Formats: sequence, C-alpha cells, structure tokens
Amino acid sequence: MRVYETSATEGAGPLQLHHQTGSRSFYSAFGANGAADAFLYLVQHRDLNEWEAGTGHLADAGTLVRDTVIASSNADAAVPFSAGVKDITNDIYEGAYDAR
Repeated sequence: MRVYETSATEGAGPLQLHHQTGSRSFYSAFGANGAADAFLYLVQHRDLNEWEAGTGHLADAGTLVRDTVIASSNADAAVPFSAGVKDITNDIYEGAYDAR
C-alpha cells in the first residue's frame, strides 16, 4: 500500500500530517523513533509550483521533521510552503539516490 498523507502546514518547519483513507501512514510504515528511522519524502503543493524532496523522520505519529533537503523548487533549500494543501509521499523521484 502506498504511503501518502497531506498537510496544510505553512513555512519551512516540521509538517503536521493528515492521514488519507486507503493509504498507509508514515507512522505505520516507518515508526516514530527519531532520526534512526529516517526515510525519503516528497512534498508537492497542490496548487503552486512548490515542492521538496529529502530525508526526514517522525517526531511523533503526526509530525514530519524535514532533516535534509536533497532537491527543491527553492534552489534545493527548504521550501517555506505557502498556504494550501500539500501532498506528501514516500515516492522516490528521479535522481534521488544520485543526489544523496
């Protein structure tokens, strides 16, 4: 089952996650044991050209901490996301491993 959640969080800090019915949560896939459970993530704003791919971990069952940005729409730096819904997946994008 695909790991997929959404967030309405604004700014460049941790993202508050909202589970989507029919999808697996980041918590069920990776747990919340801090940086030891790091994973790849991809965040895409639904309406704006804002996106970020990187590695992160869960601070708790519903908070994604963005540890390392690998690539982004903000010159490969953390994106200060605007208001609106963001889709968050564990999908691997082209070049993810080359950039690490």
